[in-house]
Amino acid sequence: MKLIKHLEELFNLAQANAKAERVGLPQREKWAKVAAFIAQTINSLTQAFDERAFDDNLKKLESLIEQAKAKAAGTGEAATSTTASTASQGSS
Repeated sequence: MKLIKHLEELFNLAQANAKAERVGLPQREKWAKVAAFIAQTINSLTQAFDERAFDDNLKKLESLIEQAKAKAAGTGEAATSTTASTASQGSS
């Protein structure tokens, strides 16, 4: 994700400025807050992405289960009809 990569670059810049001795303490504190906010934003975005991916995978899994059930039901019906026709042929 380009957005997260860009945010990581901004985080690294903010973190470097927060640690820089050339910057006064009030500015370093502000940079530390910016870095913390960026980190929270990245965390929120990645969690939302993970949840969305999980939901998508769950929907795919549910679809596959339904397809397998339908196929099994079709196979079961075919086996039942075959058994019934074999039984009727045997009694003829």
